[in-house]
Amino acid sequence: MDSASGLTKAKLRLALRKSQAGKTVEAAQILEEVAKFDPQGGYVWVEYARVLKELRRFDEAEVAFKRALRYAPKERKTHVLASLGLLYEQTRGYAAAVESYREAIAHMYAPVAWVHILYGNALFMLGDVAAAEEIFCLAASVDSEERVEAYENLALIYRSQKKYEDAMRHAEKALEICPDSEVAKSVATSLDGIERLP
Repeated sequence: MDSASGLTKAKLRLALRKSQAGKTVEAAQILEEVAKFDPQGGYVWVEYARVLKELRRFDEAEVAFKRALRYAPKERKTHVLASLGLLYEQTRGYAAAVESYREAIAHMYAPVAWVHILYGNALFMLGDVAAAEEIFCLAASVDSEERVEAYENLALIYRSQKKYEDAMRHAEKALEICPDSEVAKSVATSLDGIERLP
């Protein structure tokens, strides 16, 4: 390891400790220094963007995420684009977020449940329930604990459409993964007996 990369890693560790201790402004200052010192470090820009977002310096956070996207390795681009989508939800709205999530999915090597869930949520908020349902089904098929949220969302969608058997089935799947799921419990309780009606 050369001294330059060693210094970058040491400063990054310090910034992360500051951030975890709630010293976000100090973390941002350190990360700004590191970004100047190592301007092609994709991970540096991701962390800097995350801290800037926490400080509600949204315009600067967007610039940092875009820099991260430029320098991040291929396998990290999905994460960066999804993070940018979350920023857009706060600043530009769901339509901009959907575009970022769609691009994140296009960069995937394999399906990632949490990115699909973010995408599905944004589509749902825009009123595209059919597309959201399709995306949640894809997220539910990914073998990860995060898929519980996809099952919860599908249960809610099916209940709203009065597809009670489908809603109960997905609530039960969510409860199999996470017995403490309040959403799934609520759906199951609200449908108790209803799904068996003709």
